[in-house]
Amino acid sequence: MGNTDRACYLDFKFNLTRPTCGIEGSIMVESHWEQTVISYYDRVDAGDVDWVINLFSEDAVYDRASEVYASKAAIEQFYRSERKIEGRHTLTNVASCKDTVLVDGEFRGRGADGSLKKIGFADCWRFNNAGQVTRRNTYLAIGSDYVRD
Repeated sequence: MGNTDRACYLDFKFNLTRPTCGIEGSIMVESHWEQTVISYYDRVDAGDVDWVINLFSEDAVYDRASEVYASKAAIEQFYRSERKIEGRHTLTNVASCKDTVLVDGEFRGRGADGSLKKIGFADCWRFNNAGQVTRRNTYLAIGSDYVRD
């Protein structure tokens, strides 16, 4: 596959050996950053906003389904005032390469108006050497009807 110093090949790991809360089946956690990302979903589901905010660097960028929050202050504003959904994330896959962690899964919960929410998602997380998130991209699965016609 070539020189691993120059490129990474990500293989999703699923149904392996380590059970973790909020994960479908079991996922083997191979890096500290993978564990941090898994912990994020448990913490955000529990409403631990302070822990979530401290995960991000001052200059972090969070692109949430094309809505961009371009600083830790903007990300904090989002989590404290704009994010109104409540529910549970279930992770299906986790993979990492160097400073990047990829996950996919499903969110089930309720919106601010009490309506039921169920959506697939994929997140890409990038970390700095201090272990803080410098970039996060969230992609939401809105279904194939969106791209028909």
